[in-house]
Amino acid sequence: MIPIFNNKLIQPAKFKRKILLMIVQREMNCAIMNLAKQYPVITITGPRQSGKTTLVKSLFSNYNYYSLEYPDIREVALTDPRALKKKK
Repeated sequence: MIPIFNNKLIQPAKFKRKILLMIVQREMNCAIMNLAKQYPVITITGPRQSGKTTLVKSLFSNYNYYSLEYPDIREVALTDPRALKKKK
């Protein structure tokens, strides 16, 4: 079998790595979605620039997203969380 990914011939070692990453990602996504059914809040932690926001936005695209890095949004979240719903 000749491994082809996105119409490109790739080395077998790279092919195995891609398949493994796809499996891990699918398992992680399933685990997060199962946890979301059980708990009202889920915390996802990790190093900077590791894809946490991208992961959450892709899995929960029908939810509003608020970054608490911005002081004004963080202040509203702390003092009147219901006001965040009214903002969007």
